[in-house]
Amino acid sequence: MQSFNLDQTITAWSSIAENVKVPHTEEEYDRYLLCVILTLDSLI
Repeated sequence: MQSFNLDQTITAWSSIAENVKVPHTEEEYDRYLLCVILTLDSLI
């Protein structure tokens, strides 16, 4: 199991924070869900 590194987490979050938003419509939710699914699929 990978250990937690706060500095690395902060650095990574800083680079994506502006692109992470709460979906307000079903269309936005579906788009974000697809993105999550594709990301997880690429890890397997």
